[in-house]
Amino acid sequence: MEIDGGEVVMASLRNQDQVIFVEPGRGLLEDWTLGEDGDHDKLYEQHNPDYIPPERGGPAVLVADSENNRVVEYQREDGSGAINASRTSPDESGGKWVESWTWTDERLLWPRDADRLPNGTTVIADSHGERVLAVRPDGSVAWSRPAPTGSYDVEVLGTGDERACGASVARLGYESQRASPFDDVDPAHWLVATVPPLLLHGTLFALPAWASPLDAALVLAAAAAVALWFAAEAAVAVRDRRRQ
Repeated sequence: MEIDGGEVVMASLRNQDQVIFVEPGRGLLEDWTLGEDGDHDKLYEQHNPDYIPPERGGPAVLVADSENNRVVEYQREDGSGAINASRTSPDESGGKWVESWTWTDERLLWPRDADRLPNGTTVIADSHGERVLAVRPDGSVAWSRPAPTGSYDVEVLGTGDERACGASVARLGYESQRASPFDDVDPAHWLVATVPPLLLHGTLFALPAWASPLDAALVLAAAAAVALWFAAEAAVAVRDRRRQ
């Protein structure tokens, strides 16, 4: 990508909860780093960020915030997109990233890609929700299709590369959407949603490829039941010894 006339590489440091910007030959643009290691309120092991340039309402970053089970967009608050000419110190304007839009529903589990299309919809790879879906500007679901567990990337043919697609929410006037009504949410997804995301996703990795999020939730429930049974047995054994 190009920022302020210079080529810059954007990279996602998933395990450090950060999206960074690097200028070849100069290094990290620290003042442009989005997120912080361990700051899970901002990003949590995210995937596939897309940069939206000023000409399409940016600078903004649209990213699948995987462990937070949401899609989120951050806007550059100063709005100019300018970086200090030295590229080694913070912007003179004091620019920073501000959350401008987020979307989720009761089913969204570990999304790993989100692309803004030219018509303003956002296409999402719902990796452990076992679907690919498109979200309208008002937060409603335009369409949804089943997809294998673990889907990583999604592209809509004929819409161009992610960098050449849709505009930011600042340009479109979106409002954040959470827990939108969704027709195909069933009781199984409510059960899965009770499991902490990091535990659920880690269990899915350990299970065979055909296993679903519901399978993982049931395995964890069974493991918890066995652990409680052993704990109860141990407590009874200790009590009996004390009585002797």
